[in-house]
Amino acid sequence: MRRAVDVDVEGEAVTTRYLSLSELEDAFSPWFTLEHSEGLGVLMPPPRSGASARIVDRSELLERPLRSLPGMRRIGDHLVVVFRRTTAHRPG
Repeated sequence: MRRAVDVDVEGEAVTTRYLSLSELEDAFSPWFTLEHSEGLGVLMPPPRSGASARIVDRSELLERPLRSLPGMRRIGDHLVVVFRRTTAHRPG
């Protein structure tokens, strides 16, 4: 839910900025319109956590209907965004 975080890249802190859904929409407009978005990793155990396949499968099953809810999109590890191309002309 933070806008920017320091990510460890080979021992160096790299500040990474996360765009909001509205910033993504603005960046792609008018050439694309937002069709769908969902959060991934909302309930899933973290990688290399040692969670069994059964726990991962159950977590995924519970998470699936929650992924598209606005609050859940913000707390997932990843955001899947689907845009559809419009008929707007490209600049230049």
